[in-house]
Amino acid sequence: MFSAMFFSSLSNSRRVLILGPEEGLLETRTLLLQIAGFIADVATTADEFKEYITQSQIPYDLFILSHTVSTEEHQTIGGISVKANIEIYRLSCSVPPEDFLRHVSELTV
Repeated sequence: MFSAMFFSSLSNSRRVLILGPEEGLLETRTLLLQIAGFIADVATTADEFKEYITQSQIPYDLFILSHTVSTEEHQTIGGISVKANIEIYRLSCSVPPEDFLRHVSELTV
C-alpha cells in the first residue's frame, strides 16, 4: 500500500488532463492523482479533451493518454501538445500506481 510519506512528497497543485475511454481506469487514476495533490480533469474522447483545453483558463502541466487511446486520437493530441508546449505521458497497459504517480510527478516538475 502507499505510505503517507510517498503522497506528501508528491503534493502539489499541478494540473493534468487525462484521456481514455475506460471509465473505471480513469476514476482510479484520477483518484490517485487527487490524493497526491494534483488537479486532474478527465476526457473520454479527443473532442472532449480539446474542449477542456479551449475552456481552461489555467494551462495544464501534462497530458496523460491511456494505452487504449487510438492512434488517430494520439496524433490529434500530439499536435495540441506541441502547440501548447505540454508533454504527453502515454501509459502502458500495466503501470503500478506508485510508478504512475512517480512518472507524473517527474514530468510535471
